[in-house]
Amino acid sequence: MLCINRLGEIIPDTEYRSKLAKLEQQGRVRQQLMRTIVQQALDLERVRQARLRREFEMIRKLTLVNSVKFLTSQEFNFSKRRAQSAIFYKLQEHQQKSKNFEDSRRLQQPKDIEESLSRLSTPSKRECEITMTYYGPRTIMDHNRDLYTPVKDDVMITQQHCGGENLIVYKGFLKPNDTFTFKSHRHPGYPFGLTLYVKGLIDSRISTCCEYKHRHGTRIGGKSGQFGVKSVKGSRPCG
Repeated sequence: MLCINRLGEIIPDTEYRSKLAKLEQQGRVRQQLMRTIVQQALDLERVRQARLRREFEMIRKLTLVNSVKFLTSQEFNFSKRRAQSAIFYKLQEHQQKSKNFEDSRRLQQPKDIEESLSRLSTPSKRECEITMTYYGPRTIMDHNRDLYTPVKDDVMITQQHCGGENLIVYKGFLKPNDTFTFKSHRHPGYPFGLTLYVKGLIDSRISTCCEYKHRHGTRIGGKSGQFGVKSVKGSRPCG
């Protein structure tokens, strides 16, 4: 088989086949190169896409973290401002209450003073006045005194006003048949207890539920007693 080229030359069959094989080989090489280039381009694109995805994910995470930080700081600032506002409001309220209290105190002070003075000048309703008679001893045997000189004895009365402590409710010098008055300091709910002394010695005792339970006009402690209750004023008898 003979072939003629463009110049009109006759090309032997072997040469033609050799050139044809070379062309086919070059085509296969070219296709292989193209496939390699395309594959490399695809690999590079996949690498680029992966890198872009990583960068995008990092940017998204950073944006999320910054947003959370911003919201947290905003919430903290809001809470701080709200707490400061609450404290300021409380201080203002306290100052206003203090001012109102001082104003009301200044306005009520004269009235309070008058009430205090009236309470000091007026006996308490719980207190009562007890009037007693000092009869004196049955016989007076004091040879150092003149018979015409009045004899006065040292008299003291103590009261157990709240179950424990004793108070001196009366102390003075009395002659027989003198009367004297003192105020009872018994606390509500406690009994009425008196101890009566003459010249430093115990003459008699009274222990009743209240001031009204002792018979008036009789000697306390029997016939030898030197005291007697004459009257009681104020307070109320117990039930």
